[in-house]
Amino acid sequence: MILDRPRRYSDLLYLSSIRSGRSAVGEDEAISAGYRSEGRVRTAEFAKKAKIEPFIAHRLMDLGLAREHWESVHDRYVERNRRIFSLADRIFTEFEMAGLRDVFLYENFGALLAGGGCIGCFASGDIDLYARRADEGSISAVLAAEGFIPDKDKRIEGVRAVYQNSEFGENGFAMNIMWKPLSRAKLPFQMDLDRCLSEEGLQIIPGSSVRCPADSLLLYLCLLHISVHSYARTPSLRLYIDIRNMARKPVDWGRIAAWADHDGTAVRVSAAMTLANVLLRSALPVERISRNRRRVVGHAEHIVRSVLDERRGMLIENMGRWKVLSTELCSTDKNPLVAFFRILLPQREWIREHYAPKGTALFKGYVRHWREAVLRS
Repeated sequence: MILDRPRRYSDLLYLSSIRSGRSAVGEDEAISAGYRSEGRVRTAEFAKKAKIEPFIAHRLMDLGLAREHWESVHDRYVERNRRIFSLADRIFTEFEMAGLRDVFLYENFGALLAGGGCIGCFASGDIDLYARRADEGSISAVLAAEGFIPDKDKRIEGVRAVYQNSEFGENGFAMNIMWKPLSRAKLPFQMDLDRCLSEEGLQIIPGSSVRCPADSLLLYLCLLHISVHSYARTPSLRLYIDIRNMARKPVDWGRIAAWADHDGTAVRVSAAMTLANVLLRSALPVERISRNRRRVVGHAEHIVRSVLDERRGMLIENMGRWKVLSTELCSTDKNPLVAFFRILLPQREWIREHYAPKGTALFKGYVRHWREAVLRS
């Protein structure tokens, strides 16, 4: 699938800012013309609203448009993100001293560091770490020493703990500690992370103590991360920046395909890869995952058509709950009817963790799950 170049200046600027490699013919000229028409102030407003300010600054610097201004914007993020990297290095050093060797950084900032991307091109107000639930006390002690305190309002029992430091940087910063990879509060999602880690393991970012999954596993996690956000839900296009960062690394596609087959995620991975190829002009080998299996190819193609706005050349906006559920049903490697019953009746352990803690009737947990998954998705 090939989309026409986006017609709106904001859409074209957004996509161009998060892509890598050469621009399409006429793209630079179109952006420059749009910039002259819209002006610096409106462009800056859009960049902040879209939460990709350093990416747009980097792109406009390359085009020589108000270079001094955009270079100062980009430099501000370089300084901020170096502070975040130093913070992560200190925290992982303390984790090591405390014997916490299973904790790792992944997704957004992890993909940036592992992929060797521009340190300035990161605008999130948090980073995601995976850890064992049994280590929560030790993790809390390490984070407390760096000024991070638990945010009980954002905690989701059995899914994640969130720690905030309101004094870090201009707007504060957060650490999301995920007890399960790619956990979701409303819909079950299973992957065999232990199997992946036993085969691929972790890597240490050079010049630091920061641990990330090895490249193949990190890319696999980033592709699945896109899928659990229904491929187009918030943070939408920003999810694909992780793929841009990791796509430049040599990975073991055979191993990723084996993980996807084992976890039943071949459709999810294929759809996310196809969307990355369309939106970012990447060249990810989707056929290595789908292997031309009719159901995998058919489901992935349906997902791609349902979440792309071909007129704009962008992802659709404002996915309704039924679109989310239908996309979830189509994301299965099995019959969608099987997926429907798995959504409707997930394993008891999952219901216990998310909706029916000790002392709560299991049936009430299922009722709450049905209400959250169907009525509030």
